[in-house]
Amino acid sequence: MLRFMMIFLILTVCVAVLTGEPKAASPKMVGARVECHGKLHRRQMSMGGETTGTIVGFNGIIWELKLPDDDARKFADQHDKKPVTVVGTLRCIAGTERKTRWIVDVTHLTDRNPKAVQEGATMTVEGILQKGSAAEGKAPLLSIVADGVTWPLDTSENKELRLKAESLTAKTVLVSGKVDHLAERVYPLKLKLSPETLEVAPTKTARLR
Repeated sequence: MLRFMMIFLILTVCVAVLTGEPKAASPKMVGARVECHGKLHRRQMSMGGETTGTIVGFNGIIWELKLPDDDARKFADQHDKKPVTVVGTLRCIAGTERKTRWIVDVTHLTDRNPKAVQEGATMTVEGILQKGSAAEGKAPLLSIVADGVTWPLDTSENKELRLKAESLTAKTVLVSGKVDHLAERVYPLKLKLSPETLEVAPTKTARLR
């Protein structure tokens, strides 16, 4: 019996080596709730097949969409190249052909009136607030780290919010704001969050109440 188990184990290892099955890459979960207003594109192709097949573009930024069901896929087919509003959870994974892939796990997908609602995206994320060293004559760099992803915070237009953020360094906070390009290109993800609200995140006990 022991000999049989050893042979079975050796065969299993050999099959795994021969098939070359890679370890499943663990995605970087941003843990961010997003609402995005952009233009939907369906049946997209990508090198190496690294795409969900559906994307939304806004202000030069492109996010892939993971549609939840057949109804959402039918809606997407009917709204190819049309303005839409997407609600869901944003995550970031490392690709082979593209170093970074942004994917929204969609919960709601609806029409958008471009005259009433402009392109753009807002995000709410919970993470640790960090303060980096300041360059000469400049304010310290503020960022929020959520599940291994670092989001630079742009508080240049809100001094009161900056002071509040600096007082909450190293604490777990809940931040809501607009997503935009990072002009400095300092961080590899090249996106920043311009916060509109910032508060200490509720404890697990408080959430259960």
